[in-house]
Amino acid sequence: FDLVNFGSNLGFSQGYNRLIEFVKSNYVDPQYWLFLNNDTKLFEDAISTLLECLKTDYNYAIAGLDAYEYNGGTTKNDRTGKLSGFGGCIRRDDSKLNIDGFGKYWTDGFSGYKPGMEKQPWFEDDYESGGMMMAKNLVLNQVWAKHGRWFDPIYSPIYSEDVDICCEVRLMGYKVMHVTKSGFRHAISVTTTKADQNKWWPIAVESHNKFVAKWKALIDEGRV
Repeated sequence: FDLVNFGSNLGFSQGYNRLIEFVKSNYVDPQYWLFLNNDTKLFEDAISTLLECLKTDYNYAIAGLDAYEYNGGTTKNDRTGKLSGFGGCIRRDDSKLNIDGFGKYWTDGFSGYKPGMEKQPWFEDDYESGGMMMAKNLVLNQVWAKHGRWFDPIYSPIYSEDVDICCEVRLMGYKVMHVTKSGFRHAISVTTTKADQNKWWPIAVESHNKFVAKWKALIDEGRV
């Protein structure tokens, strides 16, 4: 493998875009791209299950997995410590604003979204987390040809870039899928929350506002 040194922290979008550019310049494109945080552990069947899902339908473009707390096993039978928010829907109204303080255009987990869907091996959703995301190369190449990037660098240094790229591919007519047959373990917010919550929350809000400005009309029209 190659260790690519950028010299400084470019942020999530810029860093991944530079890495994709490096791979494209030095190797034959893979059929699939796996975007994975360094504070994760994949279940033993994670890769094969993601591939199984994406190969099922030409229009399945992006797939992600159930997330679990970091301290646990990585076999498919060890499902302790389920986490929420790693994939889900974009809120279309303000019905939960008085419940949790987050209204329209914020993201939501799967609770109550489509009852019974967690019993399916995979199902369609609005977005998957950039912390663990697999994408088809043919879709990535279409986005790359159009924009010269995968993740939109307006979300700097972090947050909302994953929801954004899922909206991009859904607008193109593809589907985003959530896979329940396998999973991964994630150490939550090691990079951000523990360092300085007061620093990262305003950045999250700023990125969200950029997302709303970019996608509000298309969400309201039901196109994404």
